[in-house]
Amino acid sequence: MNPPDTNPPENREAVMAAVASSKPCRTKEWLTANYAPAWLPWLLFVKSPLANAGKPGKEPARAGWQNPIGGKIDLHLIRLAAHLSHETEPGNIGLQPPPGVIALDFDKKEYFETAHAAYPQAPAQRTAKGGHLVFRLPAGLVGKNDVALDLGDGLTCDVRVQGGYIVVAPSVHTTGAAYEWIVPLPAEIGFLPKLPPHWVPCVTASRGQLTQETQGTKGHTGSTGPQATQSHQSQGGESIGLSDLDAAKAEAAISATLPRSEGTRHKQIFELARRLQAIPSICEMFNARPALLRGIVDGWYDRARAKVKLKDNAETNWAEFVAGWAQVHTPHGAQLARAVEKAKSLSDPRPAALAEQLGFEHGSFKQLVALFIVLAESNTWPRGAIPMPCRTAGEAINVSQETARAWIAALVAVGFLERVEQGNWGKPTGKASTYRVRPPAKQPI
Repeated sequence: MNPPDTNPPENREAVMAAVASSKPCRTKEWLTANYAPAWLPWLLFVKSPLANAGKPGKEPARAGWQNPIGGKIDLHLIRLAAHLSHETEPGNIGLQPPPGVIALDFDKKEYFETAHAAYPQAPAQRTAKGGHLVFRLPAGLVGKNDVALDLGDGLTCDVRVQGGYIVVAPSVHTTGAAYEWIVPLPAEIGFLPKLPPHWVPCVTASRGQLTQETQGTKGHTGSTGPQATQSHQSQGGESIGLSDLDAAKAEAAISATLPRSEGTRHKQIFELARRLQAIPSICEMFNARPALLRGIVDGWYDRARAKVKLKDNAETNWAEFVAGWAQVHTPHGAQLARAVEKAKSLSDPRPAALAEQLGFEHGSFKQLVALFIVLAESNTWPRGAIPMPCRTAGEAINVSQETARAWIAALVAVGFLERVEQGNWGKPTGKASTYRVRPPAKQPI
């Protein structure tokens, strides 16, 4: 392990000068502009480079940092900005890689520059000693934090995945050097470039890095293929291939369905089956031979076990996945996709009337109103209470989660929608908010 960084008195002036020069970056507005919503819940508080205890500028400043922020992102950003702007001990911030993301930490400048030159498309951050590169893991693989990993070609690095963290801009090192993203993080995690093919065998061969170990079952290892595909292994070692897009969709399915408490594992493994059935190539694999998906499901189990204490083992989990697959009637998103298409041709005066009344000129607002009308007319949900997470609504009409949230709030405020139940995504139950379209006689138009 590297010795703790020290902060001799002569460095204080350099640190404060660097903090002063980065003052415009130490605001909620800068954080929002430079870290997309997908990354914001994973930002954490790191000690000031002027701290007198622990590892100044490097160590988490608060307990429980491993748990991402489940809600109240605005409040989280306000607190981060205040931490960064503290008058006597301006703090640093860190980023815990979300599930499916791996950060390589090069502690020598020449190592970082070599790796960055080889993969210039990867998000890259310059640090005091070297730099960070951020990649997407092959679907189904589980990372492990590691140090001094040999990548070959004379390169070594530390590895940071979920459960670890890297210090990020606008932080300042104890030497006064500023952290700086020279290639920014993408808007969505799925847009990250995949881990380079020849580095996957390096990390899987070293100390079990990126391998999966389940109770009684050894999970697969994987590597990325040469032509826009990712190669994975089933339990029997047979190679399976996924396109980059489908691999990103599989990773999103895994991340979205991890249980938040032990009692929700059964429900969530069924939801994983629903989401994977929405990916045609994976559906074809299961229909050809279910065992081809064993590695992906075991990867889900490992990541679930890292989050919550599970009573059932990997064999039970796999058996329930296979049984659940046969019980899926509607793959995830299929019903919403049909509703979105129907909403495009809806002949109803309410979307246009509400847009005019509220002054929303964006065509997507009318699409949102039409979508709620179509979903309400489907009579699918008890008491007409439509579950609609803001993220899902935004994706359906191609706007941001924040815009969708604001528009839905406006529709509730004017009486078009009634909020039946407030969601609580930040809690173990993870329920979405539900809304009811009010009867026309009670609507404002």
